[in-house]
Amino acid sequence: MKKTLSLALLLALLGGVISPAAQAAAPELSIEWLTTPGEPRSYNSELNWLTLFDPEGPPFFSCIDLATGQPVAYDLVEPTSEGLAVVGRCDQDGVLKYGAVDAAGQEVIPLEYGCMGPFSEGLAAVGRCDQDGVLKYGAVDTAGQEIVPLEYGWIGPFSEGLAAVEKRINEDGDQSWRYGFVDATGREAIPLEYAGGRSFSEGFAVVEKYDEDENLKFGFVNAAGQEAIPLEYGNARDFSEGLAVVGKRDEDEDGDWIWRFGFLDATGREVVPLEYDDVRAPQGGHLRAVQKDGTWGVFLAPAREDGKPWQTVWLAVAAIGAAFVATAARSLCLTRKSRRPAPQQAEAPAPQPEPKETGPTQP
Repeated sequence: MKKTLSLALLLALLGGVISPAAQAAAPELSIEWLTTPGEPRSYNSELNWLTLFDPEGPPFFSCIDLATGQPVAYDLVEPTSEGLAVVGRCDQDGVLKYGAVDAAGQEVIPLEYGCMGPFSEGLAAVGRCDQDGVLKYGAVDTAGQEIVPLEYGWIGPFSEGLAAVEKRINEDGDQSWRYGFVDATGREAIPLEYAGGRSFSEGFAVVEKYDEDENLKFGFVNAAGQEAIPLEYGNARDFSEGLAVVGKRDEDEDGDWIWRFGFLDATGREVVPLEYDDVRAPQGGHLRAVQKDGTWGVFLAPAREDGKPWQTVWLAVAAIGAAFVATAARSLCLTRKSRRPAPQQAEAPAPQPEPKETGPTQP
């Protein structure tokens, strides 16, 4: 009976979402077939320029104006960011050089860099080989001025006024990579003393250091460079909607190492204990999902201000999962039976390692 009602409710919801117009036959498409060889790579809607990649090249890249069908003066164009679009053109040696154009297609930053990223907070990461042929990174402003000197081994996008940078440092005769942060003037605002670092989010950035046993530990620094949340976790992800995922390794009853995840708030308090096997942040809202012993549960972020634990709605999902919709009251869940019964309630959440950011890339 419950299964029948759940399916009926799901069909009713879908029926209310799909309009008669959407159910009607799709209109005929007007397709403009390209005469220039290559597969579409990137498109700039403001300029109406399309980059094509031809694996049979050289030339491997070409860029056409879709309004005229004619090639433009560049071989590559990226989407516009903060009023400027990164463009590239092969030099006489067949090497792509990067710069930027404005909304009218006028070149405002010369094509002299070996790589260039999109603009963020008025600055874009750029790279150029030094006299030894080593690619060094820095950042330019929208006028093309080099604000962050090109002396780093990597630079991330600017976020909340700061960007993570990496540089090879000589320590007691040994060279190792160290991470820190530069501000929008190019000043090293947070010293390069970490083994890793990511962009700022909601006032904090994930940083990494090795402990005395050579185990990599994660924590958070604030914009003043203070270690606001101690580096004691085996993994951490960026803050989002007031919460950050952290994880630690633990031993199971067989003596095997396993990961356990939970959530911190902005004070560093473990508002959700580190006891979950997996965690997700579904797109489209404040919902968080956690897994324990094969069963998924959901709760709503941000953290409760009264200090009480969240109420978690547990779903028996097995391999397929369940459909759910968040309501203003809390959550309405459509459950699907599995081979194991679902717990009635529990506390909640936890996610997984996040891939490290990369600097500006070459195609």
